[in-house]
Amino acid sequence: MKLNLFDLGHDSLMWTSLNYDERTVFLEEDKAWIDQVQQRIPSLESYHVAYDTKVHQAVSLRLEWRRRSSRSSLIQSNNNDLESELDDLIYCRR
Repeated sequence: MKLNLFDLGHDSLMWTSLNYDERTVFLEEDKAWIDQVQQRIPSLESYHVAYDTKVHQAVSLRLEWRRRSSRSSLIQSNNNDLESELDDLIYCRR
């Protein structure tokens, strides 16, 4: 089973539909946006996260991620269940 990971956006329902035989999870920093989308589409699996990195760090973070044996070790969350599931992450987009 693959896990598809996205940010929560206007295209979330499309991604869920396209990934019909896989698990699709959405991560979002804006709790108000999660609440708004969940009211319209309650079936979406989404989690509130706080990123402590910035876009300008993307290249160095990707290089660090490739060097590590435990790739999910770059992911830090207050949600331990989510972190455990991300340990089994196979496929990541966006």
